Amino acid sequence: LLETHDGEAIFRWAALAGAYVVHRNGTMPRDASPCSITMARNTTQLLATPGRVFPAVRVTPPVVECLLVPFTVDGCPIGTVWIVAHDDQRQFDGEDARLVQTLAQFAAAGWQVWQAHSALEQRVAERTAAWHRELAERQRLERAAQQAAHFALLGRLAAGVSHEIRNPLTAIFLQADILEDELDQSQGGDRMQVMRSVRVIKEEVSRLHDLVQQYLSLARLSNLQREPVDFNAYLDAFGSEMRDRLAVRGIALR
Repeated sequence: LLETHDGEAIFRWAALAGAYVVHRNGTMPRDASPCSITMARNTTQLLATPGRVFPAVRVTPPVVECLLVPFTVDGCPIGTVWIVAHDDQRQFDGEDARLVQTLAQFAAAGWQVWQAHSALEQRVAERTAAWHRELAERQRLERAAQQAAHFALLGRLAAGVSHEIRNPLTAIFLQADILEDELDQSQGGDRMQVMRSVRVIKEEVSRLHDLVQQYLSLARLSNLQREPVDFNAYLDAFGSEMRDRLAVRGIALR
């Protein structure tokens, strides 16, 4: 079969039998093979000791005589069928040429079936790949729709929960403000401790308020805003919350 490999015209053995079967799928340059003349003339060729002219035929065992018949598709030669003799005891004749010409017709038909099968396989592969792409896109859209529905539900839930939490938090914060003002005007040894407790209440209420806001931001991803935070302040707040709890267990937090 005539092929092109890396821009170079070559012949490839698609099928072999006999002494040269080990060369199946091997190649030879176009100009180094007697196939080039056979296809150029598109006629049967009978050659004696072709290795004298064509380097590709200088093989072992040597070729004493070869009969080459082109095979065509739509009148265009696409390859050749050979038979070769390795000694001069057998000379090819017209009957041999007729048999090889018949074999060449089968080769042409087989090549067309092979091409049609390859084209069908390619179309099946392309349609299968397109189906997989369509299925993946459909699954992606379904996941996106489910995710959108999930976040919409989460947003509604967040809005309801935040409303329910904000009201008591506001009331607690206001009462802590009133208590702080009253204590600020009072006297007594426990006043500093009570003031400290009030400040802790206000800090925790503020922290809960911030958590509610963060939860709302998380639930509304489309409106999520990124901003820098003071990591030291975050660690200080965390430490203040955890220090007393750990101290009960004999753990000092640093």
